[in-house]
Amino acid sequence: MPDLNTVPALEPPPGHTSNLDNPYSLRNYMYATAGVTLALSTIAVLLRVFMKARVLRRMQLEDYILALSLIGFYAFTGLMIEAVHSGQGTHQWNVSTAHLQDVVRLSNIIEIIYCPTILGAKVAMLLQMKRIFIISKKGKLFWLHEILLWANIPCYLAIMLSFILACVPREKLWHPELPGRCISSNSSLIASSALNVVSDITMLFLPLMVILRLQLPPRTKIILGVVFGTGVLGCISSTFRLAYGVLLTQTDDFTWGIAPVGLWAIGEICSVILSGAIPLLPGFIKFVRGQDASGSGPSYGNAGSSRRQGHSTHTASAAQNLPDQADKGTYDCYYELGVMNDAHVSAASLIKADQKHDPGSNIVKTVHIQTDYANS
Repeated sequence: MPDLNTVPALEPPPGHTSNLDNPYSLRNYMYATAGVTLALSTIAVLLRVFMKARVLRRMQLEDYILALSLIGFYAFTGLMIEAVHSGQGTHQWNVSTAHLQDVVRLSNIIEIIYCPTILGAKVAMLLQMKRIFIISKKGKLFWLHEILLWANIPCYLAIMLSFILACVPREKLWHPELPGRCISSNSSLIASSALNVVSDITMLFLPLMVILRLQLPPRTKIILGVVFGTGVLGCISSTFRLAYGVLLTQTDDFTWGIAPVGLWAIGEICSVILSGAIPLLPGFIKFVRGQDASGSGPSYGNAGSSRRQGHSTHTASAAQNLPDQADKGTYDCYYELGVMNDAHVSAASLIKADQKHDPGSNIVKTVHIQTDYANS
């Protein structure tokens, strides 16, 4: 039996010869992409955790989910780099049969890890959108959000299960000569890519549609649009991942064709993590400016605590636009981040005008809305 480490995994095309020793590879592109995206994602999540734990002193469910997604992103990228060392990103006729088996095995594990990682990042982002924009537990906006949230979870879990059970036994994936059954991994890959495109586009337009309807100054609308418009990077990444996934089904050069799919998947995960963390950036900038101006920065109590002097509130007319707290939920989950709380107040004004209000509770709710990052 020949040594699989010396046998090319694919017959070279006319005009090419196999080179198992020092072939051309996309390895450097993988290193650069992994380095940039991991650095950006880590900084973004640390910034978010700092703002929520140290400044606002109120960690919430989406913060923990986003941190877990970052850990999954590290595992995903680490396995991608290992796969590149085995031959991913190299033309298959320059990869040994033994290394091809490693690439196939690692690619399957990578796709399994990808599903909960991207799902966690999207769930964290959706929960954040709900806290900022969804004031009423009724209406089209609420149900659109709920459908998007609860549709993503079973879909990604089903796709992850399809990769886990791609072959029975699993070893048949990289040892196709073994007895057993397999389903098409390419179909699962295209299904996950198509799901990403649909959910990314929906998650992009959901906040932008609300922002356009909000009664806010143009400058605030632009800031909010830029903050939540970062989701367009995820749309671009998922679209390219889908395109390269389709191209992968049309080639026998698997080790070369799978590389751009992985590169765009890294970019997509990074984009979703950034989209979930960047909304905290305006508050971080204000916090840093407060530090620079005062030397110590403003102090923030826990949610529900009394506000320090110097914090301003919206006018009584803005408060009157808020829905009744008993019907629309509490307002202790708002984001004390300048333009974010403006959005929360303005989103409340979208509730039907005939909604009954409790004038007494509006006064209390007003102090929970606008925070002025005044100097200590």
